[in-house]
Amino acid sequence: MAKLPQLNLPEITVRYPTSATQNLNSVTSYAFNLKQTQGVLAYDFVCNEGSLVGGTTPLWAAAFATPIVTHVKIAADNDTIVDVDVPLLSELQYLMTHVKPDGTFFTVEMCDRDWHTGLLMPISLFPSWIYNQIQCTLTFNTVANITSGSPTTTPITIDVTERDIPRASVNFKPLRKKLLQVSSALTLTGNNDLTSFLAQTGAYKGLVLFSTSSSSSPYSNAAATNINTFDLILNDTATVRSDSWTPLIKATQNLFQVAPDSGYVVMAFMPGAEASQLLDLRNTQKITSVDLRVNTAGGSDFLYCLRVVYQ
Repeated sequence: MAKLPQLNLPEITVRYPTSATQNLNSVTSYAFNLKQTQGVLAYDFVCNEGSLVGGTTPLWAAAFATPIVTHVKIAADNDTIVDVDVPLLSELQYLMTHVKPDGTFFTVEMCDRDWHTGLLMPISLFPSWIYNQIQCTLTFNTVANITSGSPTTTPITIDVTERDIPRASVNFKPLRKKLLQVSSALTLTGNNDLTSFLAQTGAYKGLVLFSTSSSSSPYSNAAATNINTFDLILNDTATVRSDSWTPLIKATQNLFQVAPDSGYVVMAFMPGAEASQLLDLRNTQKITSVDLRVNTAGGSDFLYCLRVVYQ
């Protein structure tokens, strides 16, 4: 594969009707269909906080680590394109754009970016018109995590804006990018071999990694100092990446020109647009095993990962 091109194409926006009011005291998720007309660059989601009712002087308290929407899934004809926790997704968005969501809004970029320049690469836009159905499912946080004062009615509405390239301008076959999450307990002091972290079904652009001491409320409990090293080992013998935690923080900062939040690092395989740098694991005849070996100083942490992968 050659360098992915930067295409100069017109951009349009499409606004969805505001959702019906969702009372978070009684609903846990919201599912709806996305349009199937254009080449999608991104979906922007905004949660509009309504007037709280009941409780004792109730207030909204959503934040970056405790957003109103905790998880987003986008499935096209039963093929999962996006399936990730919003804080993980928002950390990557913050690194790329230097704009930090406050818990009431987030963006799902269906199109890839050159992490060196920050520019979108429309060659990887989402061709929505080829699918029969595209469903988005948003999972909501619990009321106690995003409010104070114990309200009994917690209403929100949701606005969605789609940023597109017109279908008529898409005269190329887009590459298919996915945003998929995986997590694992790090139960051992020393080496933890995560042999199912990187599925052999794609070519990886990079991993957004988050270390936490809690699986019940992970993003409020960063554990930034417990991981020593990462080694990515193929076929039990070939080490293709070997990184220490602190230098990886510095590398992340140098790549994005902003420091990652506590607990986060990015392992970049293709930081720019050179497609030859993708970590392609799809040749299962030559690559028989993939092991992300995580060495820790303690044995009670968890590792969450957003995989940016081409399939």
